[in-house]
Amino acid sequence: METISGMVARKGLTARRLLAELEGVGLMVSLLTVDRWLEGVQVPTPPGLVALSKVLGEEMGVVLEACNASVEARKAVA
Repeated sequence: METISGMVARKGLTARRLLAELEGVGLMVSLLTVDRWLEGVQVPTPPGLVALSKVLGEEMGVVLEACNASVEARKAVA
């Protein structure tokens, strides 16, 4: 299962660029929040999932699975 950070990297985005893209589709979050999503510390809220799916060009369910995979990967390391 691909993690959200893997999806973002595959798209060629950095955390800062992802933040700019999210703002471009109307989601206002901080860079810290984006980092927490990418590290699997926090799962995005429903509006965050919608915005991520738009930016990444994936279905919302696929993005949610990737976010959950990131959380599980983090738990496995801890």
